[in-house]
Amino acid sequence: MVMTFGHRIVAGIAACAVLGTGMALGSSPTARADWKGLTEVSHSRYVVSSDGSDVSVTTTLTITNVDTEVTPESPNGRWEYKAYTVNVPATAQNVQATSGGAPLQVTLEEGSAADVRSARIGFPKLLYGESRTIELTFSFPGADFRAKDTTRVGDGFAAFGALAQGDPGKVRLEIVAPSDMELRSSRGAFAPTKSGGDTVWTAEEATVDYGIWSFVVLRDPKTADERRVEVGGSRVTLLGLPGDEDWLDFGEGLLKERLPAIEALTGLPLSRQITVYEDLAAESAGNYGIDLAAGVAGAPQQLDRTTFTRQAVLAGFDEGRFPERWVREGLASFVTHRVSGEGETDLVEVDTGDENAQPLVAWGEEGGSSSAAEEEYAYRAAHGVLRILLDDLDDEAVTEVLSGALSGESAYELPGSTEGIAPTDQWRLLDLVEVRGGNTFAADAYLDWVLDDATKGRLDGRAPTRRAYSELDEKDGAWQPPRPLRAQMAAWEFDEANASIERFADVAALAGELQRSTADAGLAVPRGVQEAYENAEGPDAVAETLRETDELLDSLTRVVASAEDDAGPLVGIGRRLLGTGGDLDRARSAFEAGDFDQLRRELADLQGERERAGRLGMGIVAGAAGLLIVVIGVVLLLRLRRRPVRGAPPRPPSSAAPGWGPGGDSPAPARVSRDSDPGGRQLGQPEQRRPPPQSPPRQGPPGPDPSGRPWPTSEPPPQRPGGQWPTSN
Repeated sequence: MVMTFGHRIVAGIAACAVLGTGMALGSSPTARADWKGLTEVSHSRYVVSSDGSDVSVTTTLTITNVDTEVTPESPNGRWEYKAYTVNVPATAQNVQATSGGAPLQVTLEEGSAADVRSARIGFPKLLYGESRTIELTFSFPGADFRAKDTTRVGDGFAAFGALAQGDPGKVRLEIVAPSDMELRSSRGAFAPTKSGGDTVWTAEEATVDYGIWSFVVLRDPKTADERRVEVGGSRVTLLGLPGDEDWLDFGEGLLKERLPAIEALTGLPLSRQITVYEDLAAESAGNYGIDLAAGVAGAPQQLDRTTFTRQAVLAGFDEGRFPERWVREGLASFVTHRVSGEGETDLVEVDTGDENAQPLVAWGEEGGSSSAAEEEYAYRAAHGVLRILLDDLDDEAVTEVLSGALSGESAYELPGSTEGIAPTDQWRLLDLVEVRGGNTFAADAYLDWVLDDATKGRLDGRAPTRRAYSELDEKDGAWQPPRPLRAQMAAWEFDEANASIERFADVAALAGELQRSTADAGLAVPRGVQEAYENAEGPDAVAETLRETDELLDSLTRVVASAEDDAGPLVGIGRRLLGTGGDLDRARSAFEAGDFDQLRRELADLQGERERAGRLGMGIVAGAAGLLIVVIGVVLLLRLRRRPVRGAPPRPPSSAAPGWGPGGDSPAPARVSRDSDPGGRQLGQPEQRRPPPQSPPRQGPPGPDPSGRPWPTSEPPPQRPGGQWPTSN
């Protein structure tokens, strides 16, 4: 009866050894339930060509039976082995084994995964203390693109699981490839050595408990098929495996679809020219290539929309922008999910009893000591935390957070400011989520998912300091608190920040009051005053500036008010004649420009003009009054001269009037009084008219008044001595 024993298979690809033992009764060697009585020394060598030829493999393995354990089943402590089984690629061909120059029987059987088969090597029984050296050789081509078998071999590329089985310190794995090809491995450190035109990559440290196993990817970038994609402000170069046009078409179409949405969500185009290449890594997403310094990321050769998008987003992150791995991986997954609705939709539940659970702050970089299960947990957990932080925010708030994070902005500066630019570590990200995103529960997510006992203490005192900062920010109105305080908050220096809040409290109140007073006056805050407050290193100098500004504002508003109500009618008349509106405008402009010396001159000029306007107004009013008196006197005098003499007969027309010359009518009949007049005449008697007084004889012919004026109409024409003036024919 033969029993076999085997090593575990890792990630569905790792090769495993299965040992066959023979069992006999009595004192014969018996079967064993484990394989700890066998030592293994091995050297495996994989040779890759650049032209796509099959990979050739040679493994030299020496096994020794050292098992002496006495058990009830084997009281003599003797065991024997008759077979050895090892996994080989599913596409393996010409699998042959020899020992001491003699061929051994090899039987290929179906493996436990799509990319492996079991090769069982039979040999005569191996007794205690005996050793056997086996040389196993085979070659393998690659499977088709996107086949379940992850082995790929082509022009300028190869990807496969490499195995060297043996005890720690007694195993060696070599990968030989043209020097133009680059190598990446899922685990283990490979040291390169030049050998002619090839590079020999060597690993000697065990990566699994049965030796060295690693999935390796080799590629020559120069052989890649290239395609450039430009969308909006983003530029992407795609590098596909030679002959894989389907991957290039897929990548181009996906980028054109999603890059506009990514730019809209993050508020930024991809920060630089990036490259996405077709990556053959077969394990978890963490083993896809990423070179942030060069802006290069690998995307799966499977047409996976989620992982492709996520890797493109990662490539756009500046090197050093996100120091913690969980932050950049979580952000890339969140952006992918937000723009597409794809990706992990169920949040990971924290399970402290899960052996793979770990605080995200402890998640190391790629190629570290984390197991595949720990990597898987950390990827999902990082995505889950970012969704807790950002899922409930609308797109505008998400954009404010993401654009700030991608630009390295401080949450305590205005969006777009270059002040305080620094890497967005996990602490600054928390500030952005709370300040710009308004998520008041973000710190709780950090306590549950991110921080360990050593880092949780950084949250102590943060909440009360942030409340005090917010109160000061309310006092100073629309302005930002002084720069030293903002920097202390961004650096999480809360003791120093509390001291600064106390120092600047009074100055903040002055700043808020000045803004309100200026707005009430319809003016803008003087240029430079806001900057003086926001950049103040201490409170004293800026307090003096704020008080000076407030005093000048008070003087200016009093002058403006005086001008608007004209300060009485006399000053108003003078100002209208002098035209002081331009002076007021210059004073306002000088105030808003922060030119206080010019403002003082303008205010002094306005005060002088006010006095001059008052004097001018008084002079104008006095002159107007005098002129009015003269005009009134002239009018009265003229009216008096034109009034008729009381009791004088009316003046006839200037030509010979009836009743005044020969041939004229008789004078009008005398008015008869009904009663006696005061002169004692009888009532009803004709009133006797007294002849008009005669003027002295006029010398010379009649004519106009020598003054040129017509004769007064209140006097009759002068009589000529002895009769009437002759009439002209």
